[in-house]
Amino acid sequence: MVKIRVFREEDTATLEAIYREAFQDEIKRGMEIVTAREFIEFSKRPEVKIFVAELDDQVVGYVMISERRGLPLRVNTIAVKKNLEEGALGRNY
Repeated sequence: MVKIRVFREEDTATLEAIYREAFQDEIKRGMEIVTAREFIEFSKRPEVKIFVAELDDQVVGYVMISERRGLPLRVNTIAVKKNLEEGALGRNY
C-alpha cells in the first residue's frame, strides 16, 4: 500500500534521482534540473509543501505544491519512479 508523508531532508537524493528519471526527455530539451539542495531550499519556503509517496518503505514519488494567499493551489511538479508509471501510483486517467 502506498503511504503519503511530508518530505524529510534525507529524501533529497532520492527525489533528485526520481526527478531526473521522470523528466529525462524534458531535461534534454532544456528543462532545469531540480537538485537535492534545491529540494531542501524549496521545502523551507512557507508557501511550498513537498509530499513523498512510499511503497514498502521506499520513496517512489513526490508532489511539490505551492499555495499563495488568495490564489488556487498549484502543483509545481509530480513524479514517480519509471517502473511504477503503469501501476496504480502513476496511472494516467
